[in-house]
Amino acid sequence: MTHPRLKPHQPHFCNRTAGTGLALGVACCWLGFVSVTASAVEVNVRRSGSATVSGTLVAIDDSTIEVTTSEQSQQLPLASVLSVTRLDDVAVPPPSMGRIMVDFVDRSRLAVRSFRLGDGQVVGETSDGSPFSLPDDTVSAVLFLPLSPSQQGRWRELCDAPGDGDMVVVRRNGQLDFIQLAVDDVADQSLNCTLDGQSLEVKRTKVVGIVFRQRNDVFAMTDPIGVVDFADGSQIVATTLSLTDERISLASASGLDLTYPLGEFIRLDASAGKVFPLIELQPLLVQYAPYYPLPQASQLVRQFMEPKFVAEDASLPSRLDGTSYDRGIVARSRTLLRYAVPSGYTRFAAVIGLLDRVRPQGLVHLRVLGDERLLFEESIAGGQPASALALDLGDARQLTIEIDYGSDDDAGDVIAICEAQFEK
Repeated sequence: MTHPRLKPHQPHFCNRTAGTGLALGVACCWLGFVSVTASAVEVNVRRSGSATVSGTLVAIDDSTIEVTTSEQSQQLPLASVLSVTRLDDVAVPPPSMGRIMVDFVDRSRLAVRSFRLGDGQVVGETSDGSPFSLPDDTVSAVLFLPLSPSQQGRWRELCDAPGDGDMVVVRRNGQLDFIQLAVDDVADQSLNCTLDGQSLEVKRTKVVGIVFRQRNDVFAMTDPIGVVDFADGSQIVATTLSLTDERISLASASGLDLTYPLGEFIRLDASAGKVFPLIELQPLLVQYAPYYPLPQASQLVRQFMEPKFVAEDASLPSRLDGTSYDRGIVARSRTLLRYAVPSGYTRFAAVIGLLDRVRPQGLVHLRVLGDERLLFEESIAGGQPASALALDLGDARQLTIEIDYGSDDDAGDVIAICEAQFEK
């Protein structure tokens, strides 16, 4: 099977809200959760350089978000919005409920009930049973079976790894392995493939997923509005977005054209191009000085005490007030960190506090400087809740973070600086 580069096309994607109430009920039963149909959805809107706004989500278009608070209705420029997060919990179906997850070349991910490929098209049904049809060159991968946490990392490695042919991914001794070949078509029960000029039929029940390698070309697209998460597990990279009559309509550069009930909305991440995570920067300086000098032979102790840089999918999540953060810095007194401020970024934000595992002990003295200018100074105790830090950097070119001893020596002095990021 050949995989042409993306070309203009006219996708056909059915409205998720079309059909009878019975169809929606069947979809909800299949997903294993009850769709939220309440007309009012309370959200938290984070903005760059401005106070967070909480209220009822009323409307969205490509340039504005409207939120009604207890005091008034506010129209917020979308260009200043970093995220819109639903405040109440929505039940998300577990992977074991049988969802098929389809990855597209624009990094969108769609939960579907069925998936078939052939004659240059991908067809199937979305999670609510609506049919869809798109050119096959818009799909980068499809995952048929649920994965364990360890297998999820391996799956992403396979999706991101360079290669020349399609990969049919299977399980062998509990681990993910793959066969590299050409996938010609995908039916409900089997795959037709070509390996070394020979035709093969593979039962789909044996296949974990497929990575369509030739489709991973550079995909030209306009800047997206953001990534929208829905209750069925879909994550859509939206280039257009609107909320009217309690329905969210959105489109993606890969050709998806969808409408979801407002009740299925979970989150809009609009931070792309507006924030730069601190964890993605290499520090200019990292210094750690223990309270008591360590002998030269105590290298392992020093490594344990030195700051830890916790990135996404790391095995050392930071917990503050019972909330787990996957990205951040965990450091002890006395630590000095220095970073170059990325060009064009003028603010710094983070969530700070002593780790739950050391509370109620601990007292650190935290100072943050922009170049030589003091931006923040405070003693933080283990009995204090975590707090949000929002600092105006002005034209500073370097950010320095000093974590020093408090009045109780070094007992429990372990601070977490979570979700730290530069903002425009």
